[in-house]
Amino acid sequence: MVMVEGEDKKSMHSSRQPSLDRMYAKMECEREDCIFSSSSDDDVCDGDGVDKNCEGTKRSPRKQKKIDTDKSKSMHGDHNHPVVALVSDFFLPHLGGVEAHIYEMAVRMARNGVKVVVITHEYSRHSGVIREGCLTIYYLPLPVMWRQNTYPTVLFSMPILRRVFLLEQVDLVHGHSSFSVLCHEALLLASMMNLKTVYTDHSMLDVSVPSNMIVSNLLAFTLSHSQHAIGVSHICREQLVVCAGIERDKTSVIPNAVDTATFFPVQERPITPTIVVMSRLFWRKGIDLLARVIPLVCEKHPTAVFLIGGDGPMRINLEEMREQHNLSDRVHMLGSVLHENVPRVLQRGSVFLNCSRTEAFCMAILEAACCGLDVVSTNVGGVPEVLPPSMCRLAPLQPEALACAVLDALEHPIDAHEAFSRYSKLCKKYSWDDVTSKTLAVYSSITEKPVRGIWHLETWKSLPLVFLPLFVPLLFAAQLLLLILGVFQPGSRYRRKSK
Repeated sequence: MVMVEGEDKKSMHSSRQPSLDRMYAKMECEREDCIFSSSSDDDVCDGDGVDKNCEGTKRSPRKQKKIDTDKSKSMHGDHNHPVVALVSDFFLPHLGGVEAHIYEMAVRMARNGVKVVVITHEYSRHSGVIREGCLTIYYLPLPVMWRQNTYPTVLFSMPILRRVFLLEQVDLVHGHSSFSVLCHEALLLASMMNLKTVYTDHSMLDVSVPSNMIVSNLLAFTLSHSQHAIGVSHICREQLVVCAGIERDKTSVIPNAVDTATFFPVQERPITPTIVVMSRLFWRKGIDLLARVIPLVCEKHPTAVFLIGGDGPMRINLEEMREQHNLSDRVHMLGSVLHENVPRVLQRGSVFLNCSRTEAFCMAILEAACCGLDVVSTNVGGVPEVLPPSMCRLAPLQPEALACAVLDALEHPIDAHEAFSRYSKLCKKYSWDDVTSKTLAVYSSITEKPVRGIWHLETWKSLPLVFLPLFVPLLFAAQLLLLILGVFQPGSRYRRKSK
C-alpha cells in the first residue's frame, strides 16, 4: 500500500482510535484513586473513573464510588480471552521501544474485545486510573529510583498490585523488559496468586557487566516460574535460552512492528543532505561514537547537516563536540521530541543513523525506513533481522566505518518512488495486528499449563547459591504478607458480580 497525498492521508490519520492525543486528554479528566486508599467492603471503587463529558476540560476532584454491578460486557472483555495485565516500568508518556510496544498491543487487544489492564508507575502529571472501553491504565504511586525504574522493594508494591489484580479480575500477567523492577515483582506476585504469566524480552544483556549479571540471574529466577517467554528477535530468544536457562519449547519470537498510519514517506525529498538521529542520549545508544562520527562526515561532505532528537546525560558530549568543531550551524539539537512529532522530524531527513552498542530489535530504524530514509546502523544484536540489506547499511562499532557508510548513503540518495516502494514492502511485513494475534495465540497455548509456584524445586535451581541468603527470607516475608492480606482484604471483597 502506497501513501497518497491529500484526503487519503488525513483519513488514515483519523482512523487511529484511541489516539495518543485522546488518551492524554482523558488523563486530564477525573481520576479515581480509591485503589490507593483503604476502604470498607461496601466502598470499593468502580471501573469507571472518567467523566465522559470532561474531554478537554480541567481535572475534576478525585472521588470514591461504589461498584456498578451492571457493567457492560465490553468492560469485562471477551469471555473467550483472559483478562490480561501488561506490566512494566516503561510506558507513555515516556518514549521508547518498550513503551510503544505495550501501547500499540494494548490498544489492538482492546479493539478485539479483550480486557487489557496496563500497570506502570506514575509519571509527573500522569497518575491514577484511566479507562477507555476495554483498555484500563493504572499509574501507580510507586517511587522511582533511576531511569524510570521503581525501587526493588517487593513488599511495598505487593499490596497495591494484588489489589489491582483482584479488582480487575486479572487472569494473566504479561511482564515487559528485564530492566523493569515492576515487571519482575508483578510476575512474582502473579505466580504466588496462581495466575498465568508471560514475559517479553526487549533487551540484549552484556553479561560481562556486573550489573547485567545480576539482572540476568534475576531474569532466570523470574522465567523459572513463568509459563512462556517471548523474544522480539531470534538472537533475543537465544539469549533467553542460553543465559536465562528457559526451555526452548517455552519460548517464541514475536518481533516488534510499526504504525504505518503514522510513519510514512512524503513526496517531497529533502534538498539539503540531512542525517537524522532519534535516540535517548545514553552510552548504550553509542552517543560517544556519534560524537566522533559527526566531525568525520561534516569534514568530507560540506553541505550535510544533522538533526538529533532525544535527550539524556550524554547530550553534553554532543554539545562539546559541536562547539569544538564549530558545527553549530550544521548540528541541530532538538531535545526531547513528542511522539506525534517524530514522523515529521524523520520526513525531513534523507539518511537515518543508529549508533547503538546493543539492540534486541531497533524500532527506530524501522520507523525511519517507513518514512523513506536510507538507514545506517551498527551491526549489533537483532538489528540485521529488522531490515533487508537493500534498506540498511550495517557497519561495525567504529566511527570511521559508520562515517563511510553515511557518506555512501548520501552519495546514493533514494528518490520518492523508491521510498514508497520500501514503505509498501514494510507495510506487508510488519503489522501490530499481526503481533497482537500471535501474542493472543501464546495466551491460548498456556491456558491448560499448570502454574509452577515459587516454592517449586525447579524454581530454586535457577538461582545461584550466593543469592539464597537474600531471596529466601524475602520470599518467606512476601508469602506471609500475602496470607495476611488474604485475611484482612479477602479476594471476595473485590469480586465483581456479573449480571
